[in-house]
Amino acid sequence: MDPAPTLDPDVMGILEAYAWPGNIRELRNVLERAVAVADSPRITMDDLPERLRALHVRARADSDVLAPAAAIDLAAVPSDYRGAMEAIEAEYSVWHCSTMPWNQTHTARRLGMPLRTLVHRMKVLAVRRPDPAP
Repeated sequence: MDPAPTLDPDVMGILEAYAWPGNIRELRNVLERAVAVADSPRITMDDLPERLRALHVRARADSDVLAPAAAIDLAAVPSDYRGAMEAIEAEYSVWHCSTMPWNQTHTARRLGMPLRTLVHRMKVLAVRRPDPAP
């Protein structure tokens, strides 16, 4: 009797994160296919359908981009709570916009907010694209 298949941690993470619009039938089909194409009793990312592998690549890329590279200088942040949150939000918005070449549509999508909300918040916080260096 063949050993029961096991799942790589990355595979388990993708299976848990996927929305499964086809419900349990879709999950069953994906797992049956993975077991059929696997070269070993361990299911890896290579055994999953392309749409799930693409999700894994996107999730990894997003995790690399979501955390700002530079820490916010807390000494420069206003001491009142509202002012501090607005300063941090402004810095966070600038950082995200700069990683998406100031494309507000892509930035809003990455942040999971409506474009109108991002545009409004940037206006309220006076966040503007920096002028290019001469």
